[in-house]
Amino acid sequence: GMDRREGDELLSELLTFAEHPRYVYRHKWRMNDLLLWDNWRCLHTVHPHPPDAQREMNRSTIAMDMSMGRVLADEAA
Repeated sequence: GMDRREGDELLSELLTFAEHPRYVYRHKWRMNDLLLWDNWRCLHTVHPHPPDAQREMNRSTIAMDMSMGRVLADEAA
C-alpha cells in the first residue's frame, strides 16, 4: 500500500540497519576453512575473488516445514 518513494525510503532504512557492523560477519578465508549458514534466516553475499582462485561450493537442503524456528506472533502472546 506504499507509494514508490515511501517504499524506497523503507528499503533504504532496512538495508542501513541490516548492514550495520553489529550484524555483519566477514570471513577471512584460510586453507581448509568451512563455512555454513542458514539461507532461511540470513542475508549473504560474496565479495569478488581472483579469477584463478579455486573454490569448491556444495549445497545441502534439509526438509522442514515453515513452522520451525521462532514465530514472532508467539512472542506477543
